[in-house]
Parts: sequence; structure tokens; C-alpha cells
Amino acid sequence: MDEADTMADLLNNTIGRSIGLENKGINNKGLAEKVLNEYYINGLWEVKSNSSGKYGLQKSKISKAQYEKALQVLQSKGYNGLNF
Repeated sequence: MDEADTMADLLNNTIGRSIGLENKGINNKGLAEKVLNEYYINGLWEVKSNSSGKYGLQKSKISKAQYEKALQVLQSKGYNGLNF
């Protein structure tokens, strides 16, 4: 599982760097919203186990309800992503 977890981290880091490069100058809250949108629309990499107990990678999306709840929490934060 450690190798799969590392690979998921690396793949998600690549996605995060891409979002950052495409949105230079945006504040932390804006970046967090971009990442949240990515998770909802395209998904992020997660480690999943199969029926034989082996681990692999799968791109998973969050549900609309999860997205809306996370967006609501994010909107209550300041521009630095922290509480006001």
C-alpha cells in the first residue's frame, strides 16, 4: 500500500502544480476552490483495495453534496484560507 499511496500523492501533486501554474497570483482560498472543482469535476487519485486484497489507484470524484458542503465551508474562510 505504501507504494500506491506514494504514487497517488505524486499524481495529485502534479494536478495541484498544474492548477497553481494556470492560476498564478490567485490567493489561497481561490486555489483551494480550483482544487475542489478539480476533485468534483475530474476527480483526484485515491488508493483502493480490490477483492484479492491488492491495492491500486483510482481517480475518484466527490459527490455534489460533498462539493457543496466543502464549498460552503471554504466560502466562510478568509482569502488566506483561514478563519476571518
